[in-house]
Amino acid sequence: MTTVATRFQGVIPPVCTPRTAEGAIDVPSLENLTRHLLDGGVTGLFVNGSSGEVTHLTNDERDTVLTTIAGVNAGQVPLLVGAVEQTTNRVVDEARRMVSLGADGIVATSQYYAISNAEETGRHIRTVAASVDVP
Repeated sequence: MTTVATRFQGVIPPVCTPRTAEGAIDVPSLENLTRHLLDGGVTGLFVNGSSGEVTHLTNDERDTVLTTIAGVNAGQVPLLVGAVEQTTNRVVDEARRMVSLGADGIVATSQYYAISNAEETGRHIRTVAASVDVP
């Protein structure tokens, strides 16, 4: 039986997002990086996190990064994908979009612009978790 604990374990590195000199996503370099990580034996990939500079990516760029990595990965290892936004509704929308593009699990940010307390943070995370069909 595969559980979340057994599915997401081992080495799951954050994937950096290479750019061209002009600032566009460097898709060939991203494909090479993904192959290099897979060839190195990773057990998962963390996409669109802080090391991937997700806060500097447009939605189209976030989509390009995930679909590029998912294409090279072709289901070899699970993809954990960041849903990085300021509010619950925006995180939910981002999480759903990432799942539709191939995310096997979501790494959700807490609400980071407005000050919130532990109860609000708990409600936020439970709402995001209930809104998608992946861990």
